[in-house]
Amino acid sequence: MKITHCFMVLIICTGMLFPATLSFCEVTFGKEVIVEHGETVKNAISFGQNVRVYGTVKKDAVSFGGNVIVESGGKVKSDAVSIGGNVIVKNNGEIRKNAVSVGGRVDVSYGGVVRGDRIKTGNFTPGLIFSHVVPHAPGRMMSNIARTLFLGPLMGVFGAIGVIIGIVFIIIKMIISFAIAALVTYLFPAHVSHMADYVQAEFPKALLFGLVILIVIPFLVLSLIITLIGIPLIPFVLVALFFVYIFGSVGIALWAGRIIPESEGRSQMANVLLGVLAIGILKNIPFIGLFVGIALCASSFGLVMLTRFATETPGAVY
Repeated sequence: MKITHCFMVLIICTGMLFPATLSFCEVTFGKEVIVEHGETVKNAISFGQNVRVYGTVKKDAVSFGGNVIVESGGKVKSDAVSIGGNVIVKNNGEIRKNAVSVGGRVDVSYGGVVRGDRIKTGNFTPGLIFSHVVPHAPGRMMSNIARTLFLGPLMGVFGAIGVIIGIVFIIIKMIISFAIAALVTYLFPAHVSHMADYVQAEFPKALLFGLVILIVIPFLVLSLIITLIGIPLIPFVLVALFFVYIFGSVGIALWAGRIIPESEGRSQMANVLLGVLAIGILKNIPFIGLFVGIALCASSFGLVMLTRFATETPGAVY
């Protein structure tokens, strides 16, 4: 319960920061932010594309899944941060504080200036998560899937092998999903049942609350990165989010299994595994799978938070 309370405090605190952050930021989703010559903005943030600075950013320039590029004559008066991309400072460009790249590199041309630290960390790229959410990414992803499934067999042996490898990966992923769901159900049968009951009674509430959490998570990660000392905490936060997702998705799988006819004659374990199979099939259907995956992720987070890790029944949650 202490872990639960700590996680909820993080979410609530970041949620309090969320509206304040938007009020003074230039924010785009799937579109490049360009600060033109002679233009001054307080903050520049992009999800899924580059931030390109020709003018002046009075505070931070941040990109999730893209590059932060300080062009000649451009100035960032605080930090420049790229998650899943690079921080690039061209000749006569200036960053007054720190240049931070998570999963990329920091490139400073001769004549470029970074007055603070130049920080780059490993291959961890949480910003790439947003490449599946921003408007341009689903088109690219669905195009690749369609090309593999429908044109692959027409492209010779390599295309056929690609389709076979894709199918093998799907089967392996399903087997892992079955194993995890079975383990969670075996260890926490009452909790899984409580979550399924809650989803059946309050699915819209769980979904909407989960969508809010998904919106808040990037700002939680951003706040940790901007503080710099919070960067080491990012892996722990993501691991916690992963386990929350797994725990909640098993409850949703049981609910899905109960929807399948003749569920009363099946054991709880059988209903969970049938639910995992049904959801897995839907998630692998082009286009539909994208929305099913987002809904599953959001409702899993919302379900676990609203039920306090399945310790509350539907009637006890307000």
